Amino acid sequence: MDYWIIVSAVLAILGVLASVKWAQVKSLLKEVSEALVVLSAAIEDDKISREECEEIVNEFRDVIIAVMKLVGKVRK
Repeated sequence: MDYWIIVSAVLAILGVLASVKWAQVKSLLKEVSEALVVLSAAIEDDKISREECEEIVNEFRDVIIAVMKLVGKVRK
């Protein structure tokens, strides 16, 4: 009987960890989507202005931060 309690506790902990990672994956996908939308709009006229370039850099910086959070390098 004690084994089932231990197995149940381990599975519960794994479930919580998986849900946290899933939230981070969703956040990463959202950031990638936003970055691609900004990039797509910027290259539509075959010219990228300084403001568009800064916006692209900022969006991809958010992507990098989301990746770092997913792999555990940033705690925010």
